[in-house]
Amino acid sequence: MDMSDNVVGISDLNEQYALLKEEAKSIAGDPVKAAEVTAQVNQLLDVNRVLREASEDIGGLVSFVSDSISGEFTRASEESLAAVIGAFMYLLKNDDAINDSTPVVGYLDDLRVFSIAREDA
Repeated sequence: MDMSDNVVGISDLNEQYALLKEEAKSIAGDPVKAAEVTAQVNQLLDVNRVLREASEDIGGLVSFVSDSISGEFTRASEESLAAVIGAFMYLLKNDDAINDSTPVVGYLDDLRVFSIAREDA
């Protein structure tokens, strides 16, 4: 059990992620919108040392989406792209299950959503 499961219900996170993933499906098919989302995540990682250090995987996922929309990587499924972009969209929300400005625990739910997306992709 992940520590964030104690703070917020996993079923709530699954539900929020599922809604964002549906929205992300249209973004995954639009290179301009997908690039905007990845740029926002990159900016967040640039200014947020805690988040950057908590999960080095997020930077790799930014590259995965960027390379997929540029055509450099051609084997990404639409489902995988939507899963990652949906997790990015959750990460970019400040008013998610645990407000991101909450010291120490603010990003626990966001990191848990990336775990959910990994299982879903």
